[in-house]
Amino acid sequence: TLAKIIEEHGRTIRFSPDEWIKKIIWNENDEKQLQVMRGPIEDIQLQLTYKLLKAGLDVILENGFWTTDERMKYLNTLKPTGARINLYYLNIPYDVLIKRINERNSRLTDSDLFIDEKELSEWSKIFEAPSIKEIKLYDDYREYSH
Repeated sequence: TLAKIIEEHGRTIRFSPDEWIKKIIWNENDEKQLQVMRGPIEDIQLQLTYKLLKAGLDVILENGFWTTDERMKYLNTLKPTGARINLYYLNIPYDVLIKRINERNSRLTDSDLFIDEKELSEWSKIFEAPSIKEIKLYDDYREYSH
């Protein structure tokens, strides 16, 4: 939701791997197919982002960025473009996330993948919050806790 709001208020291109996957997947309940597609789609979006940033455009990547390693991969790839790299961290309590996911799931659009509580639970186990050291690597950092 935040990425869509930011996109609407500027000259910004937003990339969401889930939206691309939803458009081309045969069976969105097929976890194996979802995971096979995710890597190549994220790689294509990263390559496009690099080119767009080099051209002076703003890009929002809506990947989730659950781990420090994933965030560092993107940061290190995109920093050489000379673009400002910002990190938006949604520091939301787990029970609020569950409520929001259930509300979202009740009104899915053609571009949304269903997320169940089990998936969110698994993802939350691997999540690594940005450290102070990591935050200092970005040009701007914003934390949202509501």
